[in-house]
Amino acid sequence: MAEPNRSGGGNVTSEADLDSLGAIGPRRAGSEAERRAARQIERRLRELGRDVQVEPTRIRPAIALTHLIHAVAGIVASVLAVYEPLWGLVLAALATASAFGELTGTFRLVGLLTPARASQNVVSDRDTGKPGLIVLVAHYDTPRDAAIFGARFSFWPRALLGSLALVTLCAAGRLAGLDATWFTVIQFIPTVALIASIPLFADAALAPNTDGAADNSAGVATAFELAGTQLEHFDVMLVFTGASAHAALGMHEWLKRHRKELNPESTAVISLDNLAGGTPTYAAKEGPVVASRMHPTLTELAADSASAFSSRELSDAYRARAAGLPSIRISSVGDEDDPGALERVRDVVADLLRAIDEEIGPRIA
Repeated sequence: MAEPNRSGGGNVTSEADLDSLGAIGPRRAGSEAERRAARQIERRLRELGRDVQVEPTRIRPAIALTHLIHAVAGIVASVLAVYEPLWGLVLAALATASAFGELTGTFRLVGLLTPARASQNVVSDRDTGKPGLIVLVAHYDTPRDAAIFGARFSFWPRALLGSLALVTLCAAGRLAGLDATWFTVIQFIPTVALIASIPLFADAALAPNTDGAADNSAGVATAFELAGTQLEHFDVMLVFTGASAHAALGMHEWLKRHRKELNPESTAVISLDNLAGGTPTYAAKEGPVVASRMHPTLTELAADSASAFSSRELSDAYRARAAGLPSIRISSVGDEDDPGALERVRDVVADLLRAIDEEIGPRIA
């Protein structure tokens, strides 16, 4: 039985990879800093003796601006419904549908009106003819340093969509002739919620990006550590996605290009995301609006060495799972200054790779 190779340089190499990405600074999606990071990842993979392909993409990363437009449209629709119920209903329904598509990653409406940027995914495949494939994914762009993207406001996607849906129902009620005081009070509540969200979305649209040490230089460094993994039944592909910190846009583009090449019966996707330090964890469920369960076999195998949590993010793992691929996300919680955190996460992922090879490999051989 082949074993994951854990001799990729240890903590010294991980720290060097973290420092080299950190030296580039904040890596906003579609920026020159993100492109420099992609070139650096390409060089590092070649140093590790792996083939590399940089895949250009075209993305629209203004997620906060998109939802700011949704909120403004909902407010206008609520006011318009009082005087012109039909047009208020049309506008509210369009905003609700667009927000649903954005928050679930299924389609884009308003987002298509925002500025487009050039980005890229860095892909390193090693096809040795084995029957299975494990895709290790880590995004290398960095998130916006905004309150709405923090744990305190993790409820905002459901609040936004719920408010827009309620405004739509109220507009439909106005069209049906409802005009009572109690109905006006009900309509007022989601309208106020949308008004309150405006400064939060504006702040997120203008906020600078973080340096991304935990989210997600650590994920990139961990993928490098596992680049030499040798398994009996699975090849290991590395995918480093751009523009994926908030809505996994890079992963979406990679799946559009390669999904038909991937057999769900013999493919597993492991996303390394937000390795803050401390205790390794895995996402049992994930999704901003509707929480999707990660693949049951993968979560069962991960449970042997990590603890479960529920995520409200739209991550690379969520995109892959929505595309019908067995997927799981590995993260961690705790002290970001914990010197042993990356080693623990690396060991958890290495154990998971071995478990997939031992448990699933013989079925596909």
